[in-house]
Amino acid sequence: MDNISHTIFACALAEAGLNRIAPRSWNKHYATWLVALGANGPDIDVFWAWGGNGARYLTIHRGITHSFVASPFIAAIAALLVWLWFRRKSAGMPFYWSRAIFLGWIGVLSHLLLDFITPYGTRLFWPFSSARVAWDIFPVLDLWLMPLVLIAMLLPFFFRLISSEIGATKTSFRPAAIFVLIVFALLGTGRALAHRRVLAQLDSYVYHGRDPVRVSAYPESASPFEWHCVIDTQATFEQVDVNVFREFDPTATRSAYPPEPHPAIDAARKTATAQAFLDFAEYPYIYMDTREDGYEVVFRDLRYEYGTMMLRKGAVTRVELDKNLRVVSEHFSFRDAGVLR
Repeated sequence: MDNISHTIFACALAEAGLNRIAPRSWNKHYATWLVALGANGPDIDVFWAWGGNGARYLTIHRGITHSFVASPFIAAIAALLVWLWFRRKSAGMPFYWSRAIFLGWIGVLSHLLLDFITPYGTRLFWPFSSARVAWDIFPVLDLWLMPLVLIAMLLPFFFRLISSEIGATKTSFRPAAIFVLIVFALLGTGRALAHRRVLAQLDSYVYHGRDPVRVSAYPESASPFEWHCVIDTQATFEQVDVNVFREFDPTATRSAYPPEPHPAIDAARKTATAQAFLDFAEYPYIYMDTREDGYEVVFRDLRYEYGTMMLRKGAVTRVELDKNLRVVSEHFSFRDAGVLR
């Protein structure tokens, strides 16, 4: 999930009650900082994920730093950062490292949870397994959830400003924090039920005479009722957009066929960028364009073939080869101007 949502969720956890774990000698904001830093800590991997023609991001992000094994170490780093500030402001006071690390660890676990419920996939069980696990019930950026919870958390700031002007009692953040957690829980429950319903619906039909062997439903950012669905029939990948309140038409799917065997495709598969992409992709669709000076082989993950608010999104690797099948260029991008064939 996006870092704004991670931060809001962490602050809500702290203000709803976790800050009561903090020692009384601490500034009341230290607990919130610990949970918030822990909740953003796993994403430090993005700082060494750049390069490699875009594919390094696929290899590094949501890997080691997003695992249960690494979570206590990320929490300890969050505690260390707060301690560096604490020793300047509260010299001579005990820091209570165990409580600090625990609060940071709760923040890290909240990050892992929010990433797990998105389609990207998270290697939670590294180093015992490199499998990417995902529940697919929330988009990485939820355009319904984020504005609502952001407003809820900001309102107490404005009420406090007004209270300070008129000399009234300051507004507590706790009701807003509890409201945010309730919204997360209710929307998550609704999305989970909708996701389960859509999957059951997809699995109950035949597509162009073919039975489904695997079905997936991915949430849209702009609406909690819209799902981008992919069906694997072994012979084809079928795509269809499903609204939970509309009648489903199994004949409206868009078919993607596997490519005909070709040496250029075999050569493109062997590139480092394509290897990283194929390890990441849930539904890799491959096609090839023949050009005067060679070939372009395109790899697309059908999981990301949907548009949000008129912005097309994709996960695409392009490999260009000359006529002798030597690689001219290779590149991965999460936003590709090309159109799915």
